[in-house]
Amino acid sequence: MSFELKFSPVVIKHLGLSMYSTLPPVLSELITNSYDADASKVTITVDQQKKSIEILDDGCGMTAEDLNNNFLNVGRNRREKDDFTETTKFKRKVTGKKGIGKLSVFGICKEIYVESCKDGKVNAFSMQYDELIHRDENKPLQLAAIINDKPTHINSYTKITLKALTRKSKISITDTANSILTRLNIFDKNFNCTMTDKTDTKELTKDERVKLIEEGKQFEWKIPDLTGELKLDVNTINYIADKKITGKIITTKDTIKEAFKGVTLYARGKLANNPEFYDVKESNSHAYSYMSGEIFIDFMDEDSDEDYISTARNSLIWENEEA
Repeated sequence: MSFELKFSPVVIKHLGLSMYSTLPPVLSELITNSYDADASKVTITVDQQKKSIEILDDGCGMTAEDLNNNFLNVGRNRREKDDFTETTKFKRKVTGKKGIGKLSVFGICKEIYVESCKDGKVNAFSMQYDELIHRDENKPLQLAAIINDKPTHINSYTKITLKALTRKSKISITDTANSILTRLNIFDKNFNCTMTDKTDTKELTKDERVKLIEEGKQFEWKIPDLTGELKLDVNTINYIADKKITGKIITTKDTIKEAFKGVTLYARGKLANNPEFYDVKESNSHAYSYMSGEIFIDFMDEDSDEDYISTARNSLIWENEEA
């Protein structure tokens, strides 16, 4: 048996190399894939010497057919095609939509190994970046099965290994994990992640995220709890209620770290807009040096057809009327 990947080589160049060029957003994409697979635990193991990263989850896994029809079908919108908007086990809102995040790995590595187990059978293959971009675009790329329906006592898992990392410097476990925590708000009692190498380990949990983002917090304003106290107009209050917008604005005792300064937008637990003050001039008040916040706008990622968030997940498409 073999696996087939169908795409134009230019897609890999534009979405692989240009979508993300740093490690945290790529790992965030893979972590959310595990989240969508109803995993409860993800372990990211970095091999500094071999220049590789393994991402292992205990999610529902994929059969050979799943790998071909879903994972290797670039640009397939599962929300639209399969009406897959909520996971089976934990009833999570599915974060994946465009079906192209998997290509982002080629912005940081030259090879990816994929191994998945479902219903007690293991399948695996690997993809080389050079083979992908130099193939005949009129023909699907045949990927030989490294493992083909091998029986196992394990019920399900998925393991993805990024090999031949292009990064030359050592990967900081703590810094990378902290950056992921700022990009994702999906960690809870049913979903935790661990990042580790031979010398360091960092847990990615809800508590760790709060401790990182709200370090030195002095004051807090919650949305929608304080919409009345903030003296917002009726239309705004109704809009917030209708769109089910939640979040908080905080100020800190000391000047806040640059990475957290501003209000960050999230949709379905994923970064939707980098922290900023949205055309408010920071020079108007020194107070902005102490201000941070996060607002959750799931409604901006509900439409299966329209895209209101940029492909790189760092800003809303502000030209859109809904934004």
